[in-house]
Amino acid sequence: MTSPMLDQTQKTEKWFADRRCKVTASKFKDVLGTYNARLRYAERIKEEIAGVIHPQLEGEALDWGNRYEPAALANYELHLLERGIDVDCYQPEFIVHPKYDFIGCSADLLIGVDGAGEAKCPFNPANHLTSLVSGMQHFHIPQVQGHMFVTGRAWCDFISYDPRQIESRRLYVQRIYRDDVYISMLESRIVSFWNDFVLGDAPPAVDFDAVDPDDLF
Repeated sequence: MTSPMLDQTQKTEKWFADRRCKVTASKFKDVLGTYNARLRYAERIKEEIAGVIHPQLEGEALDWGNRYEPAALANYELHLLERGIDVDCYQPEFIVHPKYDFIGCSADLLIGVDGAGEAKCPFNPANHLTSLVSGMQHFHIPQVQGHMFVTGRAWCDFISYDPRQIESRRLYVQRIYRDDVYISMLESRIVSFWNDFVLGDAPPAVDFDAVDPDDLF
């Protein structure tokens, strides 16, 4: 098994440069969100296209996630080995969609030839416990399905890790399979967002803005 911890290919200068001016999977939820969410995200992308370099986001929750993600990936690797699964498992650089050069993702892992992985280390322990009890929360769906949209992979393991829990509850893994109906909707919405909000003037707040975003997840 190739360890995901051998090479750090994300959060580097090149990684930040590669994802600039792109619609990224971590923000697909904004593309599917409210009119104002799309408007704010489009303005940020327009500024990046104009040459603005935004400061890196900071905060206690982000710091927590960055600190414990390596442990999450190492524990996931052990989870696979304990089950006799020996596949190449590595962290890729920023991946651009093969058809749309303005769309990309940073999957935390690519696994074998068919899989991907998305790791979360929630600062709020209630989010990890919710995953343990009820499964992956719906607001992760755009990013997780988005990884499969960009990479063409067939499944993505959702990984939640909290070092504050007892050992048997620290790691949660759920395999999420590709949903081509959802991905078709996601593709349509992202392309419309790019054409209407980034390249064009934002349309009036009508049409699907009346739909509850939760109904799309």
